Amino acid sequence: MNGSAIIGDPESAVLRGAPHVGGLAILLVEDDKPLLDSTADAMAALGHLVYRAVDARQAGVFLEANVVGVLMTDINLPEMSGEVLAAEARALHPQIRIVFVTGRSDIRDPKTSGLDPYMLRKPYDLAALEALLDALTG
Repeated sequence: MNGSAIIGDPESAVLRGAPHVGGLAILLVEDDKPLLDSTADAMAALGHLVYRAVDARQAGVFLEANVVGVLMTDINLPEMSGEVLAAEARALHPQIRIVFVTGRSDIRDPKTSGLDPYMLRKPYDLAALEALLDALTG
């Protein structure tokens, strides 16, 4: 078991609510499947429990039935932006920490959104991802 689950995948369902020692429970939302997979695998290798969603709808359904400590979402998702998803997640789970991921340089300071999110700029490397996760666990 690698500490990562694909939402809606019955073979991954065994990880639902699985205990994780010392790591974060993270919902990762990214519509770029190769990036979703590589990021989730890297976070799992660092000791975190990662649930994967390819769109905001899938993430929203998951969040209605589950609690995670961190929502890490691409801002530019099809059908619903990551910012709207984050606001909905915060309404459901006031303590959830938000991480916005974007490759766009024109995104305003996320601190002004009222969600007090972290920001991870694409393209990012393992060191940047690890630094972010360290900040979230610290």
